Amino acid sequence: MKNLLLLVLFLSGFVNAVEIKPSFENVNLKEFTALSLNVMPDTGTQLIFPFTLDNPELTPNLKIKLSNSDGFWVPTTEAEISQLKGQNTLNILGVADTSNPTAKHLGVLNISIGGYNLSIALKTVYDPRKVKTNIVFNIPDDKREHMVEKSVERYTKALDKQYDEKFNNLDALARKNALNYVGDIVLNEPDSNSFKIETESVINNNRLLIFADSIESYNDSFHVFVYEIENYSSVDFKINNFSLLGLNGDLETLFDGKTNCPALIKSGGKYKCTFTTLDKTSINSDEYKIILNTDRGEGVFKW
Repeated sequence: MKNLLLLVLFLSGFVNAVEIKPSFENVNLKEFTALSLNVMPDTGTQLIFPFTLDNPELTPNLKIKLSNSDGFWVPTTEAEISQLKGQNTLNILGVADTSNPTAKHLGVLNISIGGYNLSIALKTVYDPRKVKTNIVFNIPDDKREHMVEKSVERYTKALDKQYDEKFNNLDALARKNALNYVGDIVLNEPDSNSFKIETESVINNNRLLIFADSIESYNDSFHVFVYEIENYSSVDFKINNFSLLGLNGDLETLFDGKTNCPALIKSGGKYKCTFTTLDKTSINSDEYKIILNTDRGEGVFKW
């Protein structure tokens, strides 16, 4: 019995005399990664990731769950996790039990970040030779390309969202400005330039008439050409494109603007239409010309 006790004490002293030497083990990081770690009380194992743990492009964000907080410690609270800002390492510590120095613990550590899910089985050991002090996670080249693609995809979605928000804000601003214009119109009479001229065009033996009424100018900001289209033929016309040009001698100017007129001009129908432009030169032309492109051909109206 005495000899056995001496042997136990000798072996115990031998184990305690063994120094803890830094060691590294490489592990490929996959979408689902499982491994087992031996953890010694008062020492720790460092997990080294190939990215910072607070990288905003990694969604979902870092989440940590530990099943046994009596035998092991990792940062789990929001305050503790916030201390990992800018770091790519996470430490797992063994908790010493002073009331039971040889107590052994088992636990599971679950970590999820950026689509990677790690399940790590933890076990208390007292032999430094069985401990790995560092676990280095690597991402294989093909998986890294996938990670980059996902990162670009998330970044693109974020940009699209920002664009939609800015576009909606611009749309709301445009509507607000439009309301201001409407208020100005109500309070101010437009300057009117009257034509009262009829002009016609025959398109594929079908007669269309345009009655050029007037130009209504509002605060010298925008100008509205008011006209009527009357279909004297027995067929309908589908308008594909409407162009208004100003003529000054041999010079022709195509005005940029918005047409408000039915796309279908029915047989025997008469329609009041407008063309609105911001071009200030539009009111200074000697003559005007409308080019009407339809499904039955092109008509030219000049006055």
